[in-house]
Amino acid sequence: MAKTPYFNKRRWLESRQDEITELYRTGKSWREIVEHLKNSHAMPFPLTEPDFFKYCDFLLDEVGTSHFEENIELQRQLTDLKKQFSTIEESKTSLQQENEKLKENNIKLTARVKQFIEESKEQDQFFEELQASNSEQANKLIQQINLNKQLEQSNTELSLKNEQQAGKLEKISKYMDTIQTEIDKFSKSEQALKQDVLKAKNTNFWLKILLVTVVVGMGLVFTIVN
Repeated sequence: MAKTPYFNKRRWLESRQDEITELYRTGKSWREIVEHLKNSHAMPFPLTEPDFFKYCDFLLDEVGTSHFEENIELQRQLTDLKKQFSTIEESKTSLQQENEKLKENNIKLTARVKQFIEESKEQDQFFEELQASNSEQANKLIQQINLNKQLEQSNTELSLKNEQQAGKLEKISKYMDTIQTEIDKFSKSEQALKQDVLKAKNTNFWLKILLVTVVVGMGLVFTIVN
């Protein structure tokens, strides 16, 4: 069997450089690439690993380019990491400042909470006193309501009595004219009686004088006769 010339292997492989390079980029091994060439293109010669990379030396440039691109990518990633680290450091500094502010605010807040607790205790005491005062006021109010009820009842009873008295006064007023007429008649009768008494006294006086005169006259007559 005749051997395939050297240049034919390289030329055959180089004619399929793009396809081989693409397979290599996707991570295919040299065995997988050789197998693909046999199945897809009926590669007419066998290849060992050293021969594969010997004839496919264009892959070395691809590897170098790939490494260069990877290096550039690593440099870019490193730059990004440095930026991220710088940002993290700035954030860390900012967080430390914020933490200090939070500590100060926490101290102030703690003091405020203590003050609030003290004020709350004072308010509780105030509300207890206010509740006691309200209870006392409520009792006084209840007493006042009861007293008002008693006064209302007394006023009702007094109103009834006043109505009764008014009825009695109305009845009395009906007889006032008659009573006044009787009083006037009695007054006139009294005046007439006084006049009669005065006349009787005068008559009695003159009778006494007449009696004395008679007695005196009879005495004189008796004296003269003796």
